[in-house]
Amino acid sequence: MDFESLQKPLVRTVLLKDQDIPLVLMPVSISGYHHGYILVWNTYKELQDVDYIALENAAMSFALERIRNNELERTKNRIRRDFFDALLSGNLKDQENLQYLCETHGLNPSLHYTPMVMDIHFMPKEPPDNLLERKRQEDDKVKEALRFLDGYGKGKNFVLHAFSQNTQIILLLGRNEKEPLSKEDLKQLTLGLCESIEEKIEETTLHVGIGKTAGHLLTLHQSFGEAKEALRLLDTRHR
Repeated sequence: MDFESLQKPLVRTVLLKDQDIPLVLMPVSISGYHHGYILVWNTYKELQDVDYIALENAAMSFALERIRNNELERTKNRIRRDFFDALLSGNLKDQENLQYLCETHGLNPSLHYTPMVMDIHFMPKEPPDNLLERKRQEDDKVKEALRFLDGYGKGKNFVLHAFSQNTQIILLLGRNEKEPLSKEDLKQLTLGLCESIEEKIEETTLHVGIGKTAGHLLTLHQSFGEAKEALRLLDTRHR
């Protein structure tokens, strides 16, 4: 049975500790999009019609709240992405405005940042049936990588900001200027990061281009251009 296609509550009985316990599985769907389920263990008495009406209303409220939260998250991500796009394209020129935007988006302007551009190559054991399914799976891999990267820098002597740009992941690795990384140290750190992601996310391989560490955020776009060019040359060699 395709549970995601359900529109009405499903009543079933589960054997638990030699006792049959009825349950109600209420799908949470709206506009053809599935958000999950509400599970009710019927341990006291059978649900009445009014209970089912309340359950359907709860499912609708839950679905609408999920939609609202998703839209808020998308809006926040778009604003944050617009800031990084402007920063990495060199369109931010004013120091005072930059300071304000850094505070808004959690970027410490006193650190020295090294930009990296990461390509995630998707290599499924069973190729998707169509291009739309492949695109969906690739997007899921990128989201999974971003969730992993969100916690990767915690407890380390650097900060890591990660966001997606088209089909790539952009990384900004921030370090205190009193603790610079040598090229070899940076290479080993990046190698360890890639190995961790490839181990965490199956059927993927990574290519990363690294730019030089920028002395100031206002010149970060120059280093970002170097990272993109390094990745282009790397991809060319692997074709």
